[in-house]
Amino acid sequence: MSVRSLAGSETLRVLFTNKLGLIGLSILALFTLVTLLAPWIAPYDPYETDLSNALKPPSREHPLGTDEQGRDILSRIMYGARLTLGMAIGATMLGALIGVPLGLVSGYYGGRIDFILQRITDILLALPGFLLALAFAAVLGPGAFNVVISVGVYFVPIYIRIARASTLQVREMEYVRAAEQLGLSKARILFKHILPNVASPIIVQTTLNLGVAVLFASGLGFLGLGVPPPHPEWGTMLGTGRAYIFYAPHVIYFPGLAILLTVLAFNFIGDALREALDPRLRGV
Repeated sequence: MSVRSLAGSETLRVLFTNKLGLIGLSILALFTLVTLLAPWIAPYDPYETDLSNALKPPSREHPLGTDEQGRDILSRIMYGARLTLGMAIGATMLGALIGVPLGLVSGYYGGRIDFILQRITDILLALPGFLLALAFAAVLGPGAFNVVISVGVYFVPIYIRIARASTLQVREMEYVRAAEQLGLSKARILFKHILPNVASPIIVQTTLNLGVAVLFASGLGFLGLGVPPPHPEWGTMLGTGRAYIFYAPHVIYFPGLAILLTVLAFNFIGDALREALDPRLRGV
């Protein structure tokens, strides 16, 4: 068995023996399963209204109750997982696809390129994250695609900094110098020799960013700048249900709980991955 295989098996062993990590994986697996099977397991149409059943508390017929238009909250949460998780994944991937290559280039080339990229990064990081996403959402308008762009912009400077810091450590390694002496192209060195060796902190940060993306996407929906009604997005459900908090609190309890559990799951998985991927944290 190769050294890489041994390292991979040890990483998996540490990951799957972390109790909080397993809890996070279980929660995420449940929501993923619900997302995929929603059309078949949801008890009602999430868009079907029935004003005669408006704001009904949880019951056998509606386990999580109904909202202000008589729609089944359980069904809407199931379908809403698609929107909320989809936007979170899209925004995080957008930030990574832009930020990681820029961070690699900044750390490897240095000089003027590094200076310009880092000053742009400083400006973006100086702005409060949610306000930055809010500003972009206000300009672009509501909609799932616009939420992905608005939240994704916030993640770009974070990935630039992480990729740059890791690249600065790796670029002086002997295998990088050897690749340069062999005349390999800088693009090949960056993406074949440097990127795989700086992937660990990027993977961990991506997992944590997914939780932040869920919060940001839901926050924009709560403020009316996310996915517009009647789409069953969790943040939008919170925003439309806040008017009924005092006499029908179940309208916001359950979407809020879904957001809470999802963010906790990503945080638990991120912490477990940090321990599994960093030998110093597991005493190796």
